[in-house]
Amino acid sequence: MKRIVRFFLIVSFALITNASIGQGLLCGTPEDNRNEIEYQTKKKLLAKTSGIGTKSAVSPITVNVVFHIINNSVTPSHTSSMLSNLNNSFQGHNINFVKLCDNFTQSNNEDLPYAINIYIYESLAAPYAKAVGSIALYIGRPQSNTTSLPHEMGHCLNLFHTHHIFNCYELVNGSNCVTCGDYVCDTPADPGLYTNMYWVNSNCSYIGTFRDQNGSTYNPDTRNFMSYSIHTCRNRFTVEQGNRMYNSLNTLAVLAPVKSAPVIQGNNLFCTNATFTQTSPPDNTLISWYVTPSYLVSPSSGSGATANLTKVINGNGFITFINECYTLAPFAFHTGPYSSNDYPVTGPDYASCNQSVYYSVPNLPGTTSINWTWPSEWNYVSGQGTTQLALNTGSYSQYYNAVAAGVNNICGSSGSYAYRFTSVSPCYYLMASPNPAGEELTVTFAEATDSNPSGYLDHENEITLRNHNQELMFTVRSTKKKVIIPTKSLPSGLYILTVANNKGAEQKQILIEHN
Repeated sequence: MKRIVRFFLIVSFALITNASIGQGLLCGTPEDNRNEIEYQTKKKLLAKTSGIGTKSAVSPITVNVVFHIINNSVTPSHTSSMLSNLNNSFQGHNINFVKLCDNFTQSNNEDLPYAINIYIYESLAAPYAKAVGSIALYIGRPQSNTTSLPHEMGHCLNLFHTHHIFNCYELVNGSNCVTCGDYVCDTPADPGLYTNMYWVNSNCSYIGTFRDQNGSTYNPDTRNFMSYSIHTCRNRFTVEQGNRMYNSLNTLAVLAPVKSAPVIQGNNLFCTNATFTQTSPPDNTLISWYVTPSYLVSPSSGSGATANLTKVINGNGFITFINECYTLAPFAFHTGPYSSNDYPVTGPDYASCNQSVYYSVPNLPGTTSINWTWPSEWNYVSGQGTTQLALNTGSYSQYYNAVAAGVNNICGSSGSYAYRFTSVSPCYYLMASPNPAGEELTVTFAEATDSNPSGYLDHENEITLRNHNQELMFTVRSTKKKVIIPTKSLPSGLYILTVANNKGAEQKQILIEHN
């Protein structure tokens, strides 16, 4: 009989605890099990945790957060501090939080489905999450940066209170921890740490004397964020609570979108019409979009998660979607055929003779053909028709050698070529000594790699010497690498030496002096 009475008292205490708190004293989160079947089914668990092991063995998850500030004086610096509170509280569980934006609003119904939405009121009887496993929590400004914040975030990420009751009570010995209590086995059984008073003292020690159905005395964790302990005592989640939240982010459909920012989808190139949409859209009333430059398409702005555009002129543009306070990354697109400005040719400004040189154009969407042109004296290696061209400069030297490309797409021909100019240094060197010259001037003309400039060339040079009035004073044609010009009979002064052949010409200024 005593055992029956004792059990009745335990049950009554637990019911009073949950009922009292449910009225809004500490937390108003509805603790139904709406997501538990989905969670357990997807994880295929008979136990309540995933067994993923240490958090260092898995990749971190980043959770998007949006702060909705409802008619109060909360500032962006305050929400940044709240964000730090969350990241500090979840440290060690491989869950990080990033703020997408602050939304100053009068509504508590502007959820962005790709974020945990934190609604901050001037005051609120009790903070609460929309559900255990949800994307919204509601909190008053005075509690917004206390341990109530990680507590409610824990609910959003599928954690129950440590004193949770659903059909059965967790035993102190933990034998039914998989199916009773909070379904987390490394959190001790908890009878509830608050009814009309805290059962925790100022040293954060449990002062209750309640017993479970077996007569065992409870020893709850007064430091756990998900308990009803004193706010200043709560400072941790357990390993298995961390596992459960991590796994819930990977399994629950409602939480899956909060791990990545939405993106704009559509074609990078269109000829006449195109449709653009955003992933994970909120209610259409929260979405607007615009195109820059506005004269490129029609219409150039609108609302809703879908934008249907018609080309006005050819060109490059961006479409941007805005969801209340969050602006998605702009999406780049092109209308019509490409122009030479769309595919600048990259390549060297300078090269040596007989050097391998490489040119490229961007890999543009919808490209149907690419045509390259290059100096006829150069040697083709590979790449015609592709974005990468390989050539060899050969033995021809000239300034401003033009390499050009034309890129056509599915909308038509470009009609223009983009150019890259490369100067090629001579394959030979020209020396004239002594300079100043007296009785004779020795002209040496040899390949740049020739370490012994003597003998004959494989081509003929025309060597001329003109005075400052451009009068021809000496000329000869020769295949010799070394030619001697008599200067003894030439008046003192400045002269221009020119060596020309079928590969180019080079000049030097010569001073003739007679003692």
